Amino acid sequence: MDLNHFGDGSAAVVVEKWDDFTVDATGKFASIEREALRVLNRRSADRYLTAVGNENNDSSVVSIQTWSISPSGRVMQSSKKDVVTQASFAEFELFSDSREKMVRAPNPEEGSLVGLEVVRQGRIPIGGKRFWLEDDIPIRQAELHVSVPSGSLRWFSNHPDRMEVVSQSANAASFRTVNRPAIPDEEAAPPFTSLATNVVVNYDPKGPTAVQSWEEAGRVYHPLFTTAEKPGTEISARVESLSTGKSDVISKVDALYTYVSREIRYVAVEIGIGSYQPHPAPDVYKYKYGIARTKRLCC
Repeated sequence: MDLNHFGDGSAAVVVEKWDDFTVDATGKFASIEREALRVLNRRSADRYLTAVGNENNDSSVVSIQTWSISPSGRVMQSSKKDVVTQASFAEFELFSDSREKMVRAPNPEEGSLVGLEVVRQGRIPIGGKRFWLEDDIPIRQAELHVSVPSGSLRWFSNHPDRMEVVSQSANAASFRTVNRPAIPDEEAAPPFTSLATNVVVNYDPKGPTAVQSWEEAGRVYHPLFTTAEKPGTEISARVESLSTGKSDVISKVDALYTYVSREIRYVAVEIGIGSYQPHPAPDVYKYKYGIARTKRLCC
């Protein structure tokens, strides 16, 4: 493919990106992620030359591979012995069932075409699955194909004007972006999830009885933390003692914040449903630690 001047100045260009995601009637998914990119600047392209597959107790990486085609036409392929497995968030999590399998493209050069492939299977997460159609390097073309067995497919895109809905039905949808520029990594920028076009897909095997609105979603989700949020008598007594003598709301909030920030430690332990379901508030108060979750659920 002749890229002409598309991507000039970038470390690499994604020539083509394909995501195929299928779900069966029990909620189990099969995912195939493939990407072909052209290396434009070998020194700065290093971070894009590794295939990464995330897995946990609910999902696994079935296979992961990389290829390199040098400018002279030499084809090289990774092998199983090249695959490395490590904890996903070892730098801040105390314990987690999340892991990453990684394998680098073999001997890429400037001008090489690099191929990445990750095949995964498991159970669709409670929060759905997010697919990226833009990146911090230019993408010539990206495609996403989703298929579920019954009519309860739900999807959302944050920037529908930047993508094409190629086809959609009650149980399948296809999306495409073409010639998308890089989303620059800038200091103090908004979250990448809001800047880059992405599609969030969810599926409920209950079919027509699946959640249809945010109000229904709240009713389904609330039982996970309705018990945990009850403060208990000891917490109520401590709140009363900390706020005694404070004449206004701000002073009371400040006293409570100061106590929590100095007396309650936070650790990250994310295992299965524990990534979403908080510990009961009385337990957090008793043991003086809470679990900070990447799923944005506070306990």
